[in-house]
Amino acid sequence: TIYTLGEPDCFSKKDLGPHPQAKSLTKPLKWGSLDSMELLRQALEEGTRHHRLKSAAAAVVSPEGVTWQHHLNCDSRSIWDWGSITKLLCAITLLQLRDRGMVRLEDRASRYIPALSRFGEGITLQRLLSHTSGLQSASTPEPHVQGTPWPLWPEIEAGIPRLRIESSPGTNYLYSNLGLLLIGRIVELLTRDSWESHVTKNILMPLGMNETYFDQTPYHLVSRHIESVSATGTPFGIDVDHGDTTCNGGLKSSLADMSNLAAFLAGAESHILSRATLEEMMQPRFETGDGRRVGLAFHLESHAGRTLTGHNGSSLGFRAGLWIDPPRRHTLLVVSGTESAKPLLTDMCQAFAGLRESDLPNAPREGPWPPSAGHGSL
Repeated sequence: TIYTLGEPDCFSKKDLGPHPQAKSLTKPLKWGSLDSMELLRQALEEGTRHHRLKSAAAAVVSPEGVTWQHHLNCDSRSIWDWGSITKLLCAITLLQLRDRGMVRLEDRASRYIPALSRFGEGITLQRLLSHTSGLQSASTPEPHVQGTPWPLWPEIEAGIPRLRIESSPGTNYLYSNLGLLLIGRIVELLTRDSWESHVTKNILMPLGMNETYFDQTPYHLVSRHIESVSATGTPFGIDVDHGDTTCNGGLKSSLADMSNLAAFLAGAESHILSRATLEEMMQPRFETGDGRRVGLAFHLESHAGRTLTGHNGSSLGFRAGLWIDPPRRHTLLVVSGTESAKPLLTDMCQAFAGLRESDLPNAPREGPWPPSAGHGSL
């Protein structure tokens, strides 16, 4: 069964003013006799009203395609910023190279970026991917000022000597934009190609994601790009020039295109990456300290008694989530163009985790997940 639901007549723009405090819904959704996909729609609509969101969309995707989708003040081909979900693509590009014998996860990062040698041998590619390198969390060595161009690599590299190690590599989780920025740079050095070009040729094109790009919006897609707003309703505009930090958060795409990526992550066959490698990336390697765990760029969270793996993203007012239920081979996509939408992501994960097996076509018989032992060590 494929559920395709449009914007309800009761949903009007007058409901979409700024909300002073964004918190998760205080009343739990009542399942009763309602179809659980209907409860997913209810979660999106009530969350959108409660948090005064300008626009929102969500989809549930299996390896066979879209199982359910719903859009509020947008459609499946509207363009959104997906923020740090870009990091999953960045990690996949490195694992592609690993599987081709071009790099090892145990390699020291300084082997490829000599400026990192001042920090010793503990910063490995695996630790950069799992946010356990100890490097500070800033995207660049110097704080970025909103509205100014993001830096290019020479500026970033020149700032590395001013960086500091906040904890010994492999001992603590510290979410680090810089870590994935360095991974993207290493992919460029190994392939002699820009990261954006490499990921387009080796992930986006094979998946048929023809309306997915980075940073600057092509002219023919400008009219479909959602304009994000702050929590108080101030427009942010549609484009950000990430410079050479694009692999951190420069992804722009439609829900329709992202559904192709979601199907691959849910288990669709593809030459992009072997299933064994993808499962390796999703395995927990380290406790984050806040009840979550982290694999290779993928984070693991518990919702409604189930473990989901994926990533959230944010970028100048946009809030997005991509979360996979690996045993049931389904992926949740949710995105909004309003800064106060973060609690909606949690509400939607709760509703997604609570879906009944009868509403998930071709969901396989479950085994324990994740396994008690992860892959490798930090």
